[in-house]
Amino acid sequence: SICLPDHHSHLYYKDLDKVHKKKTVQYIKYCEFLEKKFSKTDVLIHMNGTMIHPKFLEKFDFIKIFQCSDDFKSYGSGLDLISRHSAKYYDFCAVSNIDCLDVYEKWGCKGVFWFPLGSSFHQKQYVFNKFNKREKKSIFIGERNGVPFPIIGKYLGLYRRKIFFNKVEKKLKIPFEGYGKDWANGFIEDSEMVEIMTKNMFGINKHGFPGSVNHRMYDMCMLGMLQFCDNKSSLARVYKLDEEVIGYDSFSELNEKITHYANNTKTAEEIAYNGFEKFKESYSREKILENLLLKVNLI
Repeated sequence: SICLPDHHSHLYYKDLDKVHKKKTVQYIKYCEFLEKKFSKTDVLIHMNGTMIHPKFLEKFDFIKIFQCSDDFKSYGSGLDLISRHSAKYYDFCAVSNIDCLDVYEKWGCKGVFWFPLGSSFHQKQYVFNKFNKREKKSIFIGERNGVPFPIIGKYLGLYRRKIFFNKVEKKLKIPFEGYGKDWANGFIEDSEMVEIMTKNMFGINKHGFPGSVNHRMYDMCMLGMLQFCDNKSSLARVYKLDEEVIGYDSFSELNEKITHYANNTKTAEEIAYNGFEKFKESYSREKILENLLLKVNLI
């Protein structure tokens, strides 16, 4: 396992192409380091794949797997910054945003398949904490403001999540707490996240961009919360709506649904348990890795 930014500053493709053509001293040393590592390599899994130039990669004949979690079809897409210039040079493309599989296929990439991002936590055992031991409260863990709207959004204070969570704080009909950057509760450690998610019933998930791809989507189910997640059409390709998670497309829809399940906690618990079981069956780290190995014909 190699963390590439430890050996060269992180580069998007257009910057990487510039240093590749200039052959800077730092870049030559970086390539020599990679060449030494690659000489003993049978399989390369390149996570969030930039920082290795396609022309350099062509020299090696081991199995090459491109993986990216930062692809979005709009809003300053990572598709252009990272994937479009690099993915076609790999033998397989493990795409974490399920909405973007068709884009890779249109590019003519080889071996395109969905690679679930999975949980940010690694649990060796999975225990479902029943709802009679939880508080009837909704929580969100992550940046409150998220990414600003394009061009002058940052200067005008127009952030994608900020507008949404202003409504949540003022109008949500059940108690709500937010944790992380820009929240009054501030940043919390991983152990605190697990404790908070285990003791509350409802988790609100809000992506910064279109597509169902963030860690929260898996964390909440792994820790037995009833998840209310945006990007409903995309979400339906990952979980069964209203059976394993609850999807929403607007604040009013979220408010209506979360109020309904707060008044029907038995049904809420059943759906949360189904999501918990789905995670164990399909989205644990072990299952995700096993699926990758199957897709690339290594087992």
